[in-house]
Amino acid sequence: MRVGLLGAIRVDDGDDAVDVPGAKQRALLALLAVNAGTVVSDGRVLDELWGDALPDNPANALQKRVSELRKLLGADRVIRRGEGYVLEIPRHAVDSLDFEDRVAVARTAEQLSAALALWRGPALAELADLPFARAEAARLEELRWAALEDRVEADLELGRHHELSGELPTLVKEQPLRERLRCQLMLALYRSGRQAEALRTYSEGREVLAEELGLDPGPQLRAMEFAILEQDPSLALPDVATAGNLPAPVTTFVGREAELRAVADRLEGHRLVTLTGPGGAGKTRLALEVARGLVATTADGVWLAELAPSSDPRTVAATVAVAVGAGEKGDDPVTPLERTIARLRARQAVVVLDNCEHVIDAAADVASAVLAACPDVRIIATSREPLGIAAEAQVPVPALGADDAARLFAERAEAVRPDFDVDVDTAADVARLCEQLDGLPLAIELAAARVKALPVGQIVARLQDRFRLLSGGARDAAARHRTLRAAVEWSYDLLFDEERTAFRQLAVFPGSFDLEAAEAVCVAAGIDAVDVIDLVGHLVDKSLVVTDGSRYRMLETLRQFGVDRLEAAGELRSATQAHAEHFISLGHAAGPHLTTATQVTWLDRLDREVDNMRAALGWVVDDDPVRAMAVLGAITLWMWPRGYREEARSLIDTALRRAPDISGVARCRALRCASHFGNGVERDRRRHRADERTAEALALAETLGDEEELAGCQRQHAITLVRRASYTGDLSVLHEAGELVARSEATFARLGQMWGQAIAVVVEVFVALAAGDLPRAERLCDQGWPLAVASGERFVIERILFVRALAAKVRGDVDGAIELHEQALAVSRELGFPEGIAVHRSQIEALAATSRTGDGASASLSPDESFVMGATQVAAGRAAWNAGDLDRAEALYREALAVYDAAGMRRARASVMESLAQLRG
Repeated sequence: MRVGLLGAIRVDDGDDAVDVPGAKQRALLALLAVNAGTVVSDGRVLDELWGDALPDNPANALQKRVSELRKLLGADRVIRRGEGYVLEIPRHAVDSLDFEDRVAVARTAEQLSAALALWRGPALAELADLPFARAEAARLEELRWAALEDRVEADLELGRHHELSGELPTLVKEQPLRERLRCQLMLALYRSGRQAEALRTYSEGREVLAEELGLDPGPQLRAMEFAILEQDPSLALPDVATAGNLPAPVTTFVGREAELRAVADRLEGHRLVTLTGPGGAGKTRLALEVARGLVATTADGVWLAELAPSSDPRTVAATVAVAVGAGEKGDDPVTPLERTIARLRARQAVVVLDNCEHVIDAAADVASAVLAACPDVRIIATSREPLGIAAEAQVPVPALGADDAARLFAERAEAVRPDFDVDVDTAADVARLCEQLDGLPLAIELAAARVKALPVGQIVARLQDRFRLLSGGARDAAARHRTLRAAVEWSYDLLFDEERTAFRQLAVFPGSFDLEAAEAVCVAAGIDAVDVIDLVGHLVDKSLVVTDGSRYRMLETLRQFGVDRLEAAGELRSATQAHAEHFISLGHAAGPHLTTATQVTWLDRLDREVDNMRAALGWVVDDDPVRAMAVLGAITLWMWPRGYREEARSLIDTALRRAPDISGVARCRALRCASHFGNGVERDRRRHRADERTAEALALAETLGDEEELAGCQRQHAITLVRRASYTGDLSVLHEAGELVARSEATFARLGQMWGQAIAVVVEVFVALAAGDLPRAERLCDQGWPLAVASGERFVIERILFVRALAAKVRGDVDGAIELHEQALAVSRELGFPEGIAVHRSQIEALAATSRTGDGASASLSPDESFVMGATQVAAGRAAWNAGDLDRAEALYREALAVYDAAGMRRARASVMESLAQLRG
């Protein structure tokens, strides 16, 4: 979505224009847009939109406008935050902010022209009666003219005076009091051989200033007249031959506004700025773009020294000397470094040292010496690691953002296939491709070259073999940039042997990892534990590993290269095993904590390792299925609430198939775990399989003499029976369920296992609800609550709060039910339980609707919850019927009917319809 304020106010959502009707709506949009990403308080909105003419109910009027705008733009874009509202879109999606940001970093005439092209007409003109719009329009208009003057200045530096002498008279006529613009017209006319016209322009300006402002021309305008009269040599076009040796760009430069600004800001306070990043990140292109922007303001030129061809560090100083015009002459005994310093000592210049990583020490020595001897020289270096000298400031070059990456792909693809376009058919594939290529410009450009022969979707499908696929670089590119493999090998080949070993081992991590995990896999490969932190640090410095300060990760392209190297070295199995051993141990360590007050801490820890845990579980299921069953049992209370149930069910099924001879307690626990993850699925065959496994686990447990295991199986089988009742409508199984879970609860109480006792009580609660016995369910909640709180396990707490909320709703206590659902929602959020969050949100909304209108609203419930809620409402309806309150009974039956309808429970629905028919009869 993009908002346009530079001209008629408009909103574009992709290719579609969004109509924003009404002056107040457009004013609200404009106010939020000029402050995009920032909260605009209610008071300010009211003041700016209505001023002193406030409506009778200001809050309602504001809410109405906001609601209407949300319908147009989306509720996720107009957000309530604190005491006001914020338009949640990036700055570049508002043309006025995009213009402002572009101007701030623009260094060339082309960049300024691109920024000015965003203007479609006067800014905010249709809101000229509103003070904020007038002030913003005036500010933007001044910024536009200043940018226009800067663009003209850049064009003059490039020798475009003939074109400007035709353009500038119109601009000066429009803004006759802008002295800088008039000076620029005078200079363009003078350089075009039209000295008399240039002087006449000065005279006209003097008359306008006297007539309009009663002022004489300023010093800039007077100095220009004097210089023209004297034909001052300084007015001549600069000798472009001395301006440096930067190559002209051959393709467009895409994105990187933030990085351009960052490098420019760094150069303001530091004389050496090093752009670091992995191969293919676009360091050279970014450095050259920054350098081109400095040409006009650097008196003695901007010079590029390309170090990639310098395979011998001893040639670095000579390469730099030749680049800055200080090459060897005759039998000159002076060293190349001395010649470079002599050339630059009294000059204001910028030197770009490109591709320093393979000659890092020599490049650092040259940079240090030049900076010490040449006070007006600045250096921009590109390297996969820092130069490591005192004057250095670093600017890491990150991956391209999603939008810029897609734009780069589109532009490069269109160059090889003119009919290519990112449209509704290709946008998703392009986004996936750019994401899987880590936003690396080189990889994206190589992929775009394949569009001539392959659809984007097929390119994405082949990225598992990316190093073979992405090998068609331009012939005039450096050898290391012609293929993706060559770009990565360039970095890998620069590593020392132990660094290469560490790089290969770390490639085994599919996700981010911490230092402890890195030590585990590296030590298994023979690296001393004390050396791991330094080796990881070296790989971070060399842009082969990324860190946020506490965790590390590899870009997927680098990781795949490392895995290839692991396989080639015969180390893949040992590295995979070391990785799996570490995370399987973590799973076992986490298990006991998942039923205690430290649960959330350990859930968060496992969440951070989710990719690693998946890989480890996949390996251990193949390698040792019995062990896999044990660890899956240990982390059940992570995988269940976090929504990894189908994944866990598939793993445990595979493990059971591969270890059919497992027996005793191990088999009992595995079956119980399989039943746990198999319960609740929608397909009858799977539910039946879960029932069978629960029954087998219970029968086996009864023969083992292990009280704890037996109690766990009793509880699990009771859950299965409640679910069977919910799917079949057969309530006869609830008696058996009640007896089983009561025995389970008694055993856990005797063993002193508080969480086991608490969860058993919760299962008893659901048995009572399924039987329609709400009073018993509430009594059990009272019994289980202190156990749940004492254990600290949030899932038990959330379930009891859910039941209490359900009971409050059935009693007609809507406010109490909302409050309990809000408490349960807070626990679900802390627990990271997506189903709980969805259920409690929808229940709160439904209850709030009931409170406002008296009509219930639909709410999202699991099948189990739907069943117990419907059963509870039916029981309450039956009690109301027996008490003679037929209206109340009918209302409760209809609520139960709505719940069963939403859940698709045909048998339960038929039973309620029969009760309604009897009630009416």
